[in-house]
Amino acid sequence: MVDSHYFPHAVLLSAQLSFAAMHISSHRALDYIPPLVYAAIRIGSALPLLALSARLQEPSFRVEWGDVPWAAALGLLGVGAPQTLVYIGNKLSGAAYVGIFTPTVPVYVAILSAILGIERFTRTKAAGVTFAITGALALLHIDRLNFKKASTKGMLALMGLNFSFAIYLVSLSKYLRRRPYPFSFFGLASLCGCTYVSIAAFLFSPPVEWRSVPASAWTALLYAGIVTSGISHPGIAYAVGRCAAVVPSIYSCLQPLLTVSLSALFLGQHLEPRDYVAMAVILAGVACVISAKLAEDRRRHAERQARVEYELVGQRRRQTGEGDSDSSESAAEEGGGGGGGSPAQRARAAGGGLRAHLRRVPSYWAIADGDLCGHMLAKHTLGSSDNLAACRR
Repeated sequence: MVDSHYFPHAVLLSAQLSFAAMHISSHRALDYIPPLVYAAIRIGSALPLLALSARLQEPSFRVEWGDVPWAAALGLLGVGAPQTLVYIGNKLSGAAYVGIFTPTVPVYVAILSAILGIERFTRTKAAGVTFAITGALALLHIDRLNFKKASTKGMLALMGLNFSFAIYLVSLSKYLRRRPYPFSFFGLASLCGCTYVSIAAFLFSPPVEWRSVPASAWTALLYAGIVTSGISHPGIAYAVGRCAAVVPSIYSCLQPLLTVSLSALFLGQHLEPRDYVAMAVILAGVACVISAKLAEDRRRHAERQARVEYELVGQRRRQTGEGDSDSSESAAEEGGGGGGGSPAQRARAAGGGLRAHLRRVPSYWAIADGDLCGHMLAKHTLGSSDNLAACRR
């Protein structure tokens, strides 16, 4: 039996390998199939597998009218535009640059979240954004920037890809708070994205000489649709539900190394020495943003678990008739002694007790191993399996 702790990490590592292989195999196939047509066939071939994943993981999902505008908008921002721009960037600038720019999505998300007031823009995030922008400008060769060059256009397309996908991720988080069905929604958004790209391919792509398309190009196209879109993307969604949300971003940092190595090995594409330095600077910026996000997530986890502890301890004390000392003291201050007072006073008293309790949350790094529940059970002898299960949730 597969170890459930390591399996999500194996899935994430396999996904990064599949993405790197897709960038390499697609580069030559794009000589025969235009990017818009390539993206339309890729998304369309993945739809049956996405529908199957949604059915297996979320059988209770039913499409509501409120889902339609979300799917229509995010199908463009998160599926149609990114999966077209990735092939435009690959064709114009090369597979290696696709792998280098891909991990910078968390940087764009941090910027958008700060602008919208969703997350704090800490000094660590600011440093990460600065590093990432500096590295991107270095890759663009800003000292001899020429917008007529195909490679420059390709890298700008890749930056547009990341910006579009960052908007998608920030918006998706809002949708999933209302409707927590990530598999089903991604399948619905992919259907909308496939529709957009198919229409654009019909209107704007040059005709394709299908008889001249070699078997290797068809293999690369089916691999991109079935393996990367149909298997790897749902696999990442599966892994996110079983590990910290920032872990996929950490694994995405492997993609530049894998893609650059495979590009040099199979395509003969080599970067300039300065490009390797720029790649390192970008990865340093991504690492800063990921570390800041990891610290925020762990702190929120500690506070959430502490609230569970406070509620369980209060419940146990009420059952044994001991009373909550924190709330009693606060109530005495609010109501002029005793445990009485108005309902508003008692509510403020309970809130004061919780705030006092949160100030006693164990050190964040001391519980980095995730065993806060064990700390709680040992401290307060809340030994029932029900309490432990509630705490784990």
